[in-house]
Parts: sequence; structure tokens; C-alpha cells
Amino acid sequence: GISQVTIENVEFSVELAQTPKEREKGLSDRAELCDQCGMLFIFENNNYHSFWMKDTLIPLDIIWIDENWQVVDFVGFAQPQGTRTDGELPTYQPQKIARYVLELPGGTVKKIREFKIGSKVLVD
Repeated sequence: GISQVTIENVEFSVELAQTPKEREKGLSDRAELCDQCGMLFIFENNNYHSFWMKDTLIPLDIIWIDENWQVVDFVGFAQPQGTRTDGELPTYQPQKIARYVLELPGGTVKKIREFKIGSKVLVD
């Protein structure tokens, strides 16, 4: 399904990745992602959910969100890894435990004027 996510008054249409299979696929193999699009990963538990850019073709911002829908960490402009083997891929992990992860096009968080750790994420 698709949900609307709002961060600091900026709205995004996000696809939901809820099953292990959907989460594993994520945004891999996508050649493009619209400026106001993204993917929201929904986990059953709170954890240091780590992400990598396996088979990902476009740069992404990765945002970790806790169970209260507050931003706890983020990585800007995670880069596609081209031909690197799985063993060479960098892994991104949050400093704090998170429940949800939001992926947006690379450079998006810089454009959200008020974006910060602690920003509230609204979902409907």
C-alpha cells in the first residue's frame, strides 16, 4: 500500500515495506524515485536496524524513526555501490534503537528546512 508521511510540513507518498521479503527488496533496482516519493520500512520490533545499498541504483537518504515516530538518526546521500560485492558494501546503522526506517531520494533531508534529530513524523 501507499501512505502519506509528513516531516516538518513536507509531505511524501511512501510505499510500505512490511514483510521480510518487501523489506529485503526495498528500493533496489529502481532507476528513479520522484522527489516526494519514498519507502517506509515497518519492523515488528525496536532494534538497530541496519541497511545497505545492495542493488540500489540511486542515492538515498536513510532515516531511522523510533516507536513514537520521532527521528533518531539519519544518513544523507547513501550512494549506490555499483559493482561492489556484498562483502564490500558499507552497512549503515543508527546510533539509537529504531522501529521504522524511511528512505527518501538522496539530498531530501537537506531540503527539509526544519529537519533534525527529534523531528516528528506524521503518517496517515
